[in-house]
Amino acid sequence: MEEAEQEGGIDKNEGTMLRNVIEFDDIEAIDIMTPRVDVVAVPRDAEKEEVARLFRETGYSRLPVYEETIDSIVGVIHEKNFYSYVWGTTKEIDSILKAAEFIPPSMKISTLLKLLQQNKLHMAVIVDEFGGTEGIVTPVSYTHLRAHETRHHLVC
Repeated sequence: MEEAEQEGGIDKNEGTMLRNVIEFDDIEAIDIMTPRVDVVAVPRDAEKEEVARLFRETGYSRLPVYEETIDSIVGVIHEKNFYSYVWGTTKEIDSILKAAEFIPPSMKISTLLKLLQQNKLHMAVIVDEFGGTEGIVTPVSYTHLRAHETRHHLVC
């Protein structure tokens, strides 16, 4: 890339863009995940007040839902659906549970983003070789990584 820039084959901006594309394809889901210990999730049988408190305190618009332990994620609930269809009713959170996408830690970000877009999802659960939850990843995870890298390049 640097040689092509020096010889005039591509300009500096094109070189930067090409490097970003190459780097983008090298990034794996595990590189941008929220680790299991930092994942905010709710048990399937959580009280509505607890779910509302978590939405309010975290500011998240989606929460993973698990059965017994965080290793058994059964789906995702959306804040909008929770307040529109469950809060203040006799319905349970199961009624608004959306399927979760489970992926390996090695999935390339380019593949992951396409998968999420095709399935109209905003979260994937990264599972280890034993099927346990390793963490979660969202398009926002990637955005934060790119913003951090951009700030780092501007400072350095």
